[in-house]
Amino acid sequence: MNTLKTFRIFILIYIAILPLMGLTTYFSFDTLPITLQEYLLVEDTKGSSTWNMILGGCFLALLVIALLGMWLFKFWAKTLYMIIMVVSIPLYPWFGVIIMTPWESLFNDSILLIDGILISMMFSSPVREAFTKKQLP
Repeated sequence: MNTLKTFRIFILIYIAILPLMGLTTYFSFDTLPITLQEYLLVEDTKGSSTWNMILGGCFLALLVIALLGMWLFKFWAKTLYMIIMVVSIPLYPWFGVIIMTPWESLFNDSILLIDGILISMMFSSPVREAFTKKQLP
């Protein structure tokens, strides 16, 4: 299989997993122990969760834009994707305790693996060349 097609397949898988992760968050909430459910309900009523939602929404919108640009092999998308990845790492402590069901964790870990695959493919040939070719007039 062509490396560029494989790169695009990983982008499609990434985009497919994002809504699945959201759905499992919503539908698997009642599978958590009561104590954890109560903790999450209390955390959702705090004012800081609004800022978390705004920040998360901005990151999600930028991520979707970056993935769409990467699909078209735009150089700016590669840069945007790397900025999102680098900026998101120090933000982990800011979000505090994160509780996930096994399904949420499965999808989250899958997305992290695909992040690594996409990054490594973007900096190796021939995907790297596809990003640089688009810059020529």
